[in-house]
Amino acid sequence: MPDDIAAKNCKPAILYVDSEVHNITAFVAMLRREYHIVSAGSAFLGLEILQSQHFEIIVSAKNMKEMNGAMFLAKSMATHPCSIRLMVSDYADEDMGQGQGRLIHDFLITPWDQSQVKAILKKSFADYLLTYKAKNME
Repeated sequence: MPDDIAAKNCKPAILYVDSEVHNITAFVAMLRREYHIVSAGSAFLGLEILQSQHFEIIVSAKNMKEMNGAMFLAKSMATHPCSIRLMVSDYADEDMGQGQGRLIHDFLITPWDQSQVKAILKKSFADYLLTYKAKNME
């Protein structure tokens, strides 16, 4: 899949899951030119979308009503083991030490600093490419 992205000059795909509509709107507006973004307003809808589409990066809000972000990201491992997972949170200090091993690659802290978010996503996609290639060389 990564070779297809490079060859076709396609945008990397991001699934963004958040129960707060204004966060979804802001995320899509900030990144729609560089990424193909699919959004879900609930973790359950996000899991449903993961059954039928491929994503290089999966982003989830930490606090959602029916399922927290860490649980959603853990469940996403079943269908997307190579995807890079990012968590959106309001609290940088509290969350940074809770990356939960390989489950959460990095945090996007709100309010968003556009250049910081773009840098994290760029690095995340580069890490995805390395992970995907390494896994396919096994």
